[in-house]
Amino acid sequence: EKYLEQCNPSGDPSHSLDAGLMMPIQRISDYPAMCREIQIRGHVRSGVLHEKIGRSGAMLEGVAKAVEEKLKMQKEFSCLYKNNRKLEVLIGPIEELLHYGSVVEVKTRDIENFVPESDSGLLLLVYKKGAALVQRIKIKKKHSFNKLLAEKTAAPPKEEYTLKKFYPVSCMQLRDLPHNHVFEITDTVAQQRVVLASRLIEEKAELIKNVADIIMDYDKFLSSSLQIKDSV
Repeated sequence: EKYLEQCNPSGDPSHSLDAGLMMPIQRISDYPAMCREIQIRGHVRSGVLHEKIGRSGAMLEGVAKAVEEKLKMQKEFSCLYKNNRKLEVLIGPIEELLHYGSVVEVKTRDIENFVPESDSGLLLLVYKKGAALVQRIKIKKKHSFNKLLAEKTAAPPKEEYTLKKFYPVSCMQLRDLPHNHVFEITDTVAQQRVVLASRLIEEKAELIKNVADIIMDYDKFLSSSLQIKDSV
């Protein structure tokens, strides 16, 4: 710590260790372009090395898109924590958000003929600790009459999110129902079940994959913990 203070005597945040560690991530979107530039301007224009540089650029582009999507998710849902600090303990910090998707709660028994049509504002957020069912609420900003006349247009409504239900991975069951759009999540301890549907089949598949992955990871962790306990 003393050495780091000596390196940055002015205490400039941009020269701190945290800023230095973040710099490669912030610049990751520049790396694919750098690889393309090396291919164009470099002396090696063909062969194995040229192909390796191209593959590296493609891989870095995939990483850059994943990082951008992660940052976008964190920015969009950070307001969920604004008025409820306990959420970070319950569902985990925003950095642990893995995936999200729009869903519709299915309340009819005729699941086979159910087709989700409109956006209900309901979202399923997948964290390492479980899945959170979140409701999106649009709040219209209040403006004075004179300001509206000056702008000639109303400001877009502000969006906020409220937690409806959290399904912990430790007691969560996932069931893919025999319908293209519908799946089921159950809290086995609270004995609460919800049937959800995605508007697109691809969105449903991605949600199910992510939920199944966190359940699988938890089961692996549990089994390894039991093995360690038995060996002791």
